[in-house]
Amino acid sequence: MQDEILDAFDRKPEYTDADLFGMLWTQPRRVLTYIYETGYDKHRYTILILAGIARNLGRIQDRGVSGDVPMTATILSAVILGGLLGWTTYYIYAALVAWMGKWLGGRTDTGTLFCVLTYALVPAALSVFLYVPQYALIGDAIFQNGEFASNGTALDIALYVTIGIQLALSIASVCYIVVAVSVVQEFTIGRSIVNALAPIVFVLAVVGTFVGLAYLIAG
Repeated sequence: MQDEILDAFDRKPEYTDADLFGMLWTQPRRVLTYIYETGYDKHRYTILILAGIARNLGRIQDRGVSGDVPMTATILSAVILGGLLGWTTYYIYAALVAWMGKWLGGRTDTGTLFCVLTYALVPAALSVFLYVPQYALIGDAIFQNGEFASNGTALDIALYVTIGIQLALSIASVCYIVVAVSVVQEFTIGRSIVNALAPIVFVLAVVGTFVGLAYLIAG
C-alpha cells in the first residue's frame, strides 16, 4: 500500500499533445519541465522545419531582395534551405549553450538541451504562417528593398498587425529559450539569461576578431 502511494506521487501527469501545446502559452515552465523530465519528443522535426523556414524568410525580409531577382525562386530557396538546414543553427546554438553552461555550473548535454529548446521555438515556428496574409496584402514588396506602397489605411493596419504578432511570437520564443535553459541547466533566470546570451557574444567576438585581422592585413 505504501509503495502504491509513493508511486502515485512519483508518477508524472499525462498530457495530450493538445494539452501541452495549449499550456505552453500560459505555463511554459511547467510544459518545458514536463518535456525535460519525460523525454517527450513528438512533432520535434515539424517545429524545427517551420522555425528554420521562418528564420530564413525573416532574414530575407530584413535584408531585402532586388526587384531583378525572381521572387518565386527566392521564396522557394528560403523554404527549402530553411526546412533542410535551418535546424543546424539551433543545434549549434544548443551545443554552445551546453558547453558554456558548464562554466556556470550546468551539467546538461547538447541532445537533451536541444530537445527542450525545440519546443521553446514553437511561437517562432508559428510565425511562418503570418507571411501568407502579408504576401496577400502587399505581394512581393514584403521581401523587396525599399518602402512598400500604401494600399489604404485598413490594409496598412492589417499588415502592421501581422508584423506585430510576428514580433510578439519572436519575443515569446526568446523568453521560452531562457526558461528552457533554466529548466535543463537548473539555473536561476538571471544565470539562464547569461548562458543564453553567451554563445551570441562568443560568435560576435570571433567574427569581429577575424574581420579586424582581415582589415589590418588588407591595410
